[in-house]
Amino acid sequence: MNPHDQLVRDIGLFIDGFPAILADEIAGTVVEVGPNVTVFQKGDRVFGQLETKDKADGGGLQQFAILDAEFAAPLPKNVSADQALTLPINGIAAVFALFDSPGFGFPAPFPGFPSEAAGKAFDYSHKTLVIIGGGANSGKLGIQFARLAGFGRIIAIASVKNETELKSYGATDVIDRHASDVEIRRRVRSLADEVNYVYDVVSWKHNLAVSLLSDTKIGMVVTLHQVEIDESEFIGKEYKAIWILGSSHARPELGKLFWKALPGWFEEGKITPLDFKVIPDGLNVEAVNNVLDDYRDGKNPGKWHVHPE
Repeated sequence: MNPHDQLVRDIGLFIDGFPAILADEIAGTVVEVGPNVTVFQKGDRVFGQLETKDKADGGGLQQFAILDAEFAAPLPKNVSADQALTLPINGIAAVFALFDSPGFGFPAPFPGFPSEAAGKAFDYSHKTLVIIGGGANSGKLGIQFARLAGFGRIIAIASVKNETELKSYGATDVIDRHASDVEIRRRVRSLADEVNYVYDVVSWKHNLAVSLLSDTKIGMVVTLHQVEIDESEFIGKEYKAIWILGSSHARPELGKLFWKALPGWFEEGKITPLDFKVIPDGLNVEAVNNVLDDYRDGKNPGKWHVHPE
């Protein structure tokens, strides 16, 4: 379960109508393979990202689901199914945000990615990345991938109670998200003379993100929600604001590379699984709706998984 599942339920985000089955991430045992599938066979343990957009039966909250082999991977030996499922959607969003265009378009530090060669000559050590919502799962994975790239400064705007955890992932600085926008901006500017890249994973209105950008150079904001900015606050300021979607199916070529590389990142310890909780009693409709209600009400319930059996 992810926060966007609440929006699917409440406003029909990404779907063509109800009834519909929620949840985009899945792990389990292959029981049948399609005629053109050669990478998996019956009995394999796999995890992957489902295609739920405009597909009423595409989600994971069911006993059996159809998974595209190109957007799936074998479960790594050193992580559980639940641990593996803390990564796909939020991880691919971070990879798209950082290493794809649209997105910041930085050279990818991963073998096989299109911009790998450029990445070997690219100096991240003098780059600063600000992540608004560093304590959200999408923010935590943004921090981890930015650390892998080698960013010299990674500033997380998050609850200070998460500071130790976020620094273990690679954040160099944590600024209290409960501070005023003026104070956050002051703190960011005290840490970095110039900010050109802000990854905002939580906000619906992105004025804070834009305010953190350089006043003299064109900066860029990448968001996980459709971009809403009060332009009257930034007359004369030049910047780009891009909304990206954490979907393998939205960017299939990069999505395939992500799923090919993902097991290795786990096995080599390059990416750390995040925390999760399991909803009791399997496909428990009331319990699922309670979690979605908490997402709706801003209670930040964390990452919840459902075990159908």
